[in-house]
Amino acid sequence: MKTAIVAGAVLLTATGALADHATVIDGDTIRIHGETYDLYGIDAPEQGRTCKTPKGGTWPCGEAATLTLQSIVAGLEVACEELDIEADARAPEKVAKCKAAGQDISQDMVRSGFAWADLRYSDAYVKDEWIARLRRKGIWRVPTLPPWDDGSYRREHQASSGPDDP
Repeated sequence: MKTAIVAGAVLLTATGALADHATVIDGDTIRIHGETYDLYGIDAPEQGRTCKTPKGGTWPCGEAATLTLQSIVAGLEVACEELDIEADARAPEKVAKCKAAGQDISQDMVRSGFAWADLRYSDAYVKDEWIARLRRKGIWRVPTLPPWDDGSYRREHQASSGPDDP
């Protein structure tokens, strides 16, 4: 089945994914045609969260993550394929793999340094996270852990993924 791009229309792609322009909710959540999706395999700082700076101050990393996601999807058709994964009990959104102009949005967020690879669900973006860490991009300006991790997930995966601290 071929899919035509029609401005403002909701399209069903050959894989059954919804495609349309996306509304960004926060750094890891988007809405397409009334459906809200958590982006697969990542966790971004929540809107309103601050992160530390190298000199001990803080900066609005949650807002920066949201703005980064907005810039990734701006003006592009976004296609999301819903996955059969339960979202976090606190946020009942559906989980989906989403692409903007054919590029994996979750991967772009992790590479930009504005999302963590969410090891609770996938290790798909671990290498991308290490690149962002080594380049001290985004949230990696200083060593950081995602809010869901007490360090055990990272320690468990670092033996095969990379060094403790870049």
